[in-house]
Amino acid sequence: MSDGSGTVVNVLITDEQKPTGRRSGNYKPSIWDFNFIQSLNNPHVGEEYVKRGAERKEQVKKLLEWNNEREPSYYFELIDDLQRLGLLYLFQTQVKLVLANLYNKIGNQTQPKDDLYTAALKFRLFRQYGFHISQGD
Repeated sequence: MSDGSGTVVNVLITDEQKPTGRRSGNYKPSIWDFNFIQSLNNPHVGEEYVKRGAERKEQVKKLLEWNNEREPSYYFELIDDLQRLGLLYLFQTQVKLVLANLYNKIGNQTQPKDDLYTAALKFRLFRQYGFHISQGD
């Protein structure tokens, strides 16, 4: 070890300074043992719920189908809602397709109806998916 002036300083570590093993938090064991957790029943398991989940996915896919007549803000808000719900990973292909269509339709131009929220949402989603969009004039 050097003290900054070029001389070497020896440091002695006493037994009191040596690090001991991992400290214990003295936590009490959990009351949730393996057998208890395995005995819990979930009423939302079964074929009926799997079927309902698949139906909901199809409904969302239909909402994400491209329709040139819909306002762009509809798609931006829908994609944002799916992202906030943590479900966007299920619809990545459809989202990329919708954003590509939106980018081809409106590109970098601002719509007269765009409020600050919609403009910020458009900017964030296009940038997030790798589309070039300027920061503004």
